Amino acid sequence: MRTHHLGLLGAALLTATLTLACSGDDGGRLADTRSIDSSTDAGSEQGSEGDGDGSSSSGEPGSGGGDEVIGTARAQLTAGAIDERTIPVRIDVTRLERHGDLVELTLALTNEAPAEGDDPPGFGIYTQFGDGLTAYDASGIGLVDGDAQKRYLPVLDSEGTCLCTNDFGSSDVPAGGSRTISATFGGVPDDVDALDVQVPTFPTIAGVPIQ
Repeated sequence: MRTHHLGLLGAALLTATLTLACSGDDGGRLADTRSIDSSTDAGSEQGSEGDGDGSSSSGEPGSGGGDEVIGTARAQLTAGAIDERTIPVRIDVTRLERHGDLVELTLALTNEAPAEGDDPPGFGIYTQFGDGLTAYDASGIGLVDGDAQKRYLPVLDSEGTCLCTNDFGSSDVPAGGSRTISATFGGVPDDVDALDVQVPTFPTIAGVPIQ
């Protein structure tokens, strides 16, 4: 009986600890902020498949929308888990905007494979952009302040859900097509006016201005 009571007490303490970790002055939304090692390349966490042009201040217009492109990265990636064809994929930053205590990021992902032939390859994001092997979302996309050596991940709500695009398991991006990806970040100091954007498997997009 004593062992049962101790077990219940331990579970209650753990629940209280987790509740405190997810609470804050902003209604429960906290940024997952991590320090980064200044001795390593900011893009070293990206997969070996990433092979693109790196950052760009102008980029090219994405076919997924009419927003101005303020940064671009390209990579040659595997089409999907069961489709081993390598295809060109482009990420365009179309918005990095501050709203009060939050910074909102919008990306346009474009599958640049030709939309021709009998079986043009779609691009399956699945868990590639998630912060974990089972996350079909954009929780692994980060904003990096190189001067302060800080990396910001998307904020979570009070239930631990990422405030970001979270349906990457539902469909592929067709050849020649695009889709919009968004994520919201917190904890970025007011005096920071530009950040590096890191998307897993892509080169880092450096020095994107906060609007």
